[in-house]
Amino acid sequence: MASIDNMLAALKRERAGYVSRGLDDRVAQVDEEIARLRGDDSPETEEPQGRTATPPQQTADQGTPPTKKTAAKKASATPPAPPTE
Repeated sequence: MASIDNMLAALKRERAGYVSRGLDDRVAQVDEEIARLRGDDSPETEEPQGRTATPPQQTADQGTPPTKKTAAKKASATPPAPPTE
């Protein structure tokens, strides 16, 4: 069974993900669970410890579908010799 400290750390990471996506109702639910585990009624507001969450970076061409790259056919420098009889 996981220790309370491990569960709290996991809940803090989960909460940070909800905050970054703007899911306020889920943040409130996680805050309630953190308070329940701690045995207090104050909501948790600190950032998660351990792993750091970074938002995905957007690129300039985001939204355009990737194009297929085709391999160029290799042309031999000398044509093959004709068959001999």
